[in-house]
Amino acid sequence: MRWVAAGVLAAMALWLGLMNWACLVRRWSGKRAPSWIPLVGGVLGLLALTVAPGAPVSRLWWVALLVDGGCVAGWGDVAVAWLRRVR
Repeated sequence: MRWVAAGVLAAMALWLGLMNWACLVRRWSGKRAPSWIPLVGGVLGLLALTVAPGAPVSRLWWVALLVDGGCVAGWGDVAVAWLRRVR
């Protein structure tokens, strides 16, 4: 049952992560981008890795936050845009 829950959470995290990356790529290419969903894909991925049985997978919970476009990459993009406006 834990594998099913982890699989569903991972599928949702993958979908949201890909959508967030698509928004970032459009923004970086200079095109108008739809709104992104910060942190949700990363948190779902984090939960998927935490719920999955097996210690090796559970220890990699932080990878989901790096892979999702709405976490580290998205917030890094927001920080750079903010710093450019401030100067």
